[in-house]
Order: sequence, then C-alpha cells, then structure tokens
Amino acid sequence: MSRLNTTIPLTLASLRTYYKAHVSQYDTICISIALVAPAQVSAFSAAEAKGESVAALAKQFSSDASAKKGGAYGCFAPSSSSFDSVRADVGTAKLGTFDSTPST
Repeated sequence: MSRLNTTIPLTLASLRTYYKAHVSQYDTICISIALVAPAQVSAFSAAEAKGESVAALAKQFSSDASAKKGGAYGCFAPSSSSFDSVRADVGTAKLGTFDSTPST
C-alpha cells in the first residue's frame, strides 16, 4: 500500500479516477461453455429461462470436459494472446447467460 500511495493518493476519488484511466488493464474475460446435444437444447433453454445458474446448466447439460467445473473454460486478461479473439466472440453477450445461437 505504501508504494501505491506514492503513485496516487489513497482517496476514493483518486482511486476511481485511476481505475477509469486504466480500465482496459482490468478487463479480464472469464468464459463458461456448455456443449449441448441437439436433443437437449429445449430442456437446456427451459432450465435457463427458469433462472438456473450457468454452472448448474453446464454441469447438467454439457458434454464438454469443462462441465465438471460448471462450464468454466478459462479467463483471458488483456495481455493474453487470445484476448482479442475471445472479446470478439463474446461481443455483448449478457453476463451470466449462454448465447443460445448454435455454432456451426
């Protein structure tokens, strides 16, 4: 903390200003996936509509190995070589939901 205090004053206003100026450094994207068989898409969608969590949906319906971890696939920081492609793939997806558009 003493080192940070020499960079910026430790006030709420200063911390907010610093954060806003460096927000791209804090933009880590964490991805969860669910690979759902076509025969289970309706049940998956119904469970999602009922408000089941992303982790519960992945554990119940996904055939991907990440299902055991609630679909957790990984986190990507701005410094990651995959960050730009992950950001483009995720786009403006709503946080805490799955994109229901099938990929081909």
